Amino acid sequence: MSEQNAIVDELQKRVAAARQAGRYPVGLEQQLEADFKAIMDVVHRSGDQLEAVRGELHELRVKADNLNGLVSPRSRIPGGSIYHRIVGRLVGHHTRGVAHQAQDTIRASIKVSESLLELLEAQQIDDRRLLRELNHAIKDRLVMVDVLAEAILELERKTK
Repeated sequence: MSEQNAIVDELQKRVAAARQAGRYPVGLEQQLEADFKAIMDVVHRSGDQLEAVRGELHELRVKADNLNGLVSPRSRIPGGSIYHRIVGRLVGHHTRGVAHQAQDTIRASIKVSESLLELLEAQQIDDRRLLRELNHAIKDRLVMVDVLAEAILELERKTK
């Protein structure tokens, strides 16, 4: 075991002893744990939201691919199918052009949305890393508080 691991083990033992001795304020660990859980819940919830956005982007791609500007010639009115077919042929050129323009606009929107999604995913990864570092820093500071408390008690014993 390295010297550093031995020091960490010793500090963890001191923290455990101080915890059992009741030197930490009542509920401190539970409060810190609850705060950390609340932070992590936000991080995980955003993951679910990103998954929902991915699904919506997929639906948008499918709808854009199926957009063709054609109108179904079916009709519930007798003889209406012939009328719809004739009108469809007369205006089909224009409606297909509008459909292509709409597809181009939707595809551009999809590209922007995908870029934003990538940025959000990268931010989520950074947030998780930062939270892990913060969690370790908090625990390190708790250990340091314990070490300082021990040092103060030792100094008080020596001065009496």
